[in-house]
Amino acid sequence: MDKASLFICETGAVENEQQNPDVLNHDEVQNYADARYVGPAEACWRLLGYPMQETSHNVERLAIHLEGEQNIMFDEEEDPQVTLDRARLARSTLTAWFELNQNDPSARGYLYKDIPKHFVWIKKDKKWSPRQKGKAIGRIYQVSPTQTECFRLRLLLLNVPGATSYEALRTVRGTDERGNEVVTPIARLAKLQKL
Repeated sequence: MDKASLFICETGAVENEQQNPDVLNHDEVQNYADARYVGPAEACWRLLGYPMQETSHNVERLAIHLEGEQNIMFDEEEDPQVTLDRARLARSTLTAWFELNQNDPSARGYLYKDIPKHFVWIKKDKKWSPRQKGKAIGRIYQVSPTQTECFRLRLLLLNVPGATSYEALRTVRGTDERGNEVVTPIARLAKLQKL
């Protein structure tokens, strides 16, 4: 048997789609099903019967950028000087982490990726605030190794806790052969290790 599309008009009469070409068949459910893509991870998750909503942890995406290269939003019509002033004051999750480490000694023991477990990112104020409840994990954006400086920065952020600035992050504290404390920039340390 052929499937026929029937519509009820304002008059209450039933019309066939073929008889009235002005009637459009707009099936939202079918359009959604036709356009939806289910990837392998979601398919496996659904097949195993795991819940899709209200899971236990939020994932906080953590910005990564070189010094002075954070993303900012601006209006094309805005005065360029106002935009530049706002850009100087703009804070990302990374620059706010540096500020947090400068002001809160208890935060210095955490790696950048672990900060969301203990602090909440308040988007409106662009600052980290101590976490009262809930669970979260941090995820630092991926960086291609071809972006050498940014890739090295990511490696440092994954391994150096409590940095207070880009300079502090790029500096290694150690001792020389006489036992004196020395501070070595990582770039110089890398060159020395190649020799």
